Amino acid sequence: MPGRFHSSRRGNVSIIKPYTTGEKGTAMTVERRRELRRFEGSSVNLALADGTRLDDVSLVSARGTSLWIFASGEDRFVPVTSVIDAWPSTAAAA
Repeated sequence: MPGRFHSSRRGNVSIIKPYTTGEKGTAMTVERRRELRRFEGSSVNLALADGTRLDDVSLVSARGTSLWIFASGEDRFVPVTSVIDAWPSTAAAA
C-alpha cells in the first residue's frame, strides 16, 4: 500500500509503521485484539487507523504489541494499535 505507511527493513523482515497524522477511526478494544488470535494461520483483511487496508494477508501471530503477517512474500509487523478492524479474507472463506 504505497503512500499510506512506511516500512523499515531488517534482513527479510519489514516493520510497518503507520503515519500518525490525520488518523481516522479508533483503535481496537482489548477484547477485539484477543479475538484476532482465532485468525492466526488464516488469510485476513486488515483496516488500519490511517485509512489503508491490507487485503488477503496471512496472519502468523496476533500476540504481543504487533501483528505478524506475511504479505507479498515478506514477513511484516503491524502495531496492534494501528489496526481498527480485521476480518477473514474472501479467499479464506471460499
